[in-house]
Amino acid sequence: TEMYRGRNRNPIVKHANIEDDLKRRDFTCNAIAYDFQQGKFLDPFGGIGDLDRNLLQLIPGNEDRAFQDDPLRILRAFRFAQKFGLKFSPKLTKRVRENAPHLGWLSKERVHDELVKIASLKGFHHSCHKMMDMGVLHILFPRLNQLQFTYYMDGSRVRHKNMWTHTLTVVERIDAMTNDPLLKIAALLHDCGKPMTAKQHGETWTFHKHEAVGAAHVGKILPKLGFGKRETARIVNIVAMHQLPVQMSEAKDRGLRRFVNRAGKHMEDLLTLASCDYSTSNAVKQQACIKRVEDLRERIKQVQEQDDYVNFKLKIKGDRVAELLGVKPGPELGKMISFLEALVLDGVIDNDTHVLEQVVTHYKGTINGKSGSTQPKRAA
Repeated sequence: TEMYRGRNRNPIVKHANIEDDLKRRDFTCNAIAYDFQQGKFLDPFGGIGDLDRNLLQLIPGNEDRAFQDDPLRILRAFRFAQKFGLKFSPKLTKRVRENAPHLGWLSKERVHDELVKIASLKGFHHSCHKMMDMGVLHILFPRLNQLQFTYYMDGSRVRHKNMWTHTLTVVERIDAMTNDPLLKIAALLHDCGKPMTAKQHGETWTFHKHEAVGAAHVGKILPKLGFGKRETARIVNIVAMHQLPVQMSEAKDRGLRRFVNRAGKHMEDLLTLASCDYSTSNAVKQQACIKRVEDLRERIKQVQEQDDYVNFKLKIKGDRVAELLGVKPGPELGKMISFLEALVLDGVIDNDTHVLEQVVTHYKGTINGKSGSTQPKRAA
């Protein structure tokens, strides 16, 4: 059996009989053994009965040390409850609240793995709700508890929106569509920038650039939870761009091309989140929101059939642009490449090497006070 001393995660291992080993387990449902010689279960703490009652509780007599021995058991409790449909006993709830700060003792890799396991299961929103209520979630995701306030729209005391309730609803909708844990976590965090940007102007509220502020915040906390660079980049990009599908619903084709180019491999994530991110409780309006996203998806498909902007690349290399401009890699070169991309995406010119070279040459001639080359060809 294993024992721990305070924050030291290196266990003291001692030989023990089966009864002592079971006594050191976390929950009664995990303290059940089977004696093959006698053909019967060994259940000293009533774990089978607790399972019959859908009850999750700590080993009697070990409640004070269970989470101090290994605080990861706090997250495991939520995973077991979510996976097997168990409810917390009152004593377990009390101990989780008391020991939640001990999650800081754990290595970030262990926290990451357990959190992803929870998010991979159906019913993630239930665990999020309970973790928030018991003081666990804001330890993992600082400032997320600030979503727990209500703002009234248009000065009305009737039309209101609770940000945390909205967030849980979005997570629930995402959960119904996919088991992708990273997309669920992105949904959990998508509006985390709102409390940091909330401003009241008379009877209205604004959350200017909340997606950018939220993305920056998420980019700082995810690595501390053991999320890798790719995982972090995906979630950060979803949070940063989650408003774009709404803004694109009435956009022209060139706007859609810009959106597709910017969203890149995250486009499907953004569309999925957008189809779940609405506040109205009116069924007709809900369907209208969903239809807008589906219409956008169809328009994007049509634009993609007309041209190839999914993996858009200029038909001219950066070093060639630098050569024509007579500059070294730096801000001036970057601005020129961005300018060329904008011209192509807006349909002003063709993505053709010769045309692009003409534009660069003309630009150089202009800034040198010369007449420059022939004007670039317009897209047909």
